[in-house]
Amino acid sequence: MKKEYSILLIGLACTILAGPSLFAQGDSKPDAQFAPWALKVGGGLGGVNETEFRENKGKTNNYRISAEYNSRYFGFEFGITHKIFSLSVPPRADHVLPYALFQSAGQNNSVLNGALYSGPLHRDPLRERNNFNLTFLDIGPTFHMRPGKTFDPYLSIGAGTTGFDKSASYRGFARLGFKLNFDRFFVFTEAEASAINRYYNQDLRLHYNDYSGMIGVGFHFGGGDETLKKEETVSNRSSF
Repeated sequence: MKKEYSILLIGLACTILAGPSLFAQGDSKPDAQFAPWALKVGGGLGGVNETEFRENKGKTNNYRISAEYNSRYFGFEFGITHKIFSLSVPPRADHVLPYALFQSAGQNNSVLNGALYSGPLHRDPLRERNNFNLTFLDIGPTFHMRPGKTFDPYLSIGAGTTGFDKSASYRGFARLGFKLNFDRFFVFTEAEASAINRYYNQDLRLHYNDYSGMIGVGFHFGGGDETLKKEETVSNRSSF
C-alpha cells in the first residue's frame, strides 16, 4: 500500500514541479484549449476506511469516464465512477453487534445466523463488508484557475449516486487536479477525497472515508476555427 501511495505522490510532485515553467510558457502562447467540451478517461488507486470501525480499512481501485463543459473559468462535469473496494480486516464479534440489536427487535434473523454460523454450507453476509464494488453517477461544478493554458490547475466538488431508489448508495467528493493541454489532447492527474454512504441492507447503512489519486487522458471537442480565434483574441488582450 505504501508503494502505491508513493507512486501517486511522485506523479503529483512531478506535475507540481513542472508548473512554474509551464505557467511562464502559457503566458506567451495562444490558449492550448480551443474547444469547450472535454471527454476524460482515467484510473487510479486509493485507501478507504469505515468511519465507525476505523480499523476496517483497505484499498480501492478506481476507474472513471466523464464529460465536462468548460467555456472559461467555471465548468460542469458529469460521469461514471466505478470503485472496487478491498478491506483487509476480517469480521469480528463487534461487527455482528448491529445485527444482534436488530434481532432483538425481531429483524434480520437470517442475516445474523449467517454471520455467526458461516461455513461451507452457510452464506457469510459480512463477506460483502470487506469486498464489494460501487458504480456512481457523478455530477458537479468545476473551477479552472488557468482555463485554456498549457498548465491548468482546477478544483471540483460534487455528489454521486448508484441509483434512485431506497437501496441506492451516495457519496460527496472534492477534487484537486492538474491538466496539461496540447491542442485537442490533454493529460490530467487528480487527488480526490470522498465520503460514502453505502446501502448494506434495509436496516443498515455503512459509512466510509475514501482518498484516492487518479491519472488519465482526454480530448477536447465541440469547437472550431471561430472558437480558436475568439480564444486567441482573449489571450492576447489579457493573458492570465
